[in-house]
Amino acid sequence: MYFAFNDRYAAPSNFVSGYFSSLRSNAKDKVEDIKSMGIDLAAFRIDKFFNYGALCIMVIITILYACFW
Repeated sequence: MYFAFNDRYAAPSNFVSGYFSSLRSNAKDKVEDIKSMGIDLAAFRIDKFFNYGALCIMVIITILYACFW
């Protein structure tokens, strides 16, 4: 299946969205924004077992995709 949007507009739209998302970030501001939400980065930590498991799943999916293509 051919998607014309992906070929023509994916890179420019990714660039523009990345640019606008990087325009304003108060992560390093000295004054915290009142409306900002505090995020605990410990909630996003993963261990090596999870990484290896995800890698194995991706390898299995890639092999199945290559076999049934």
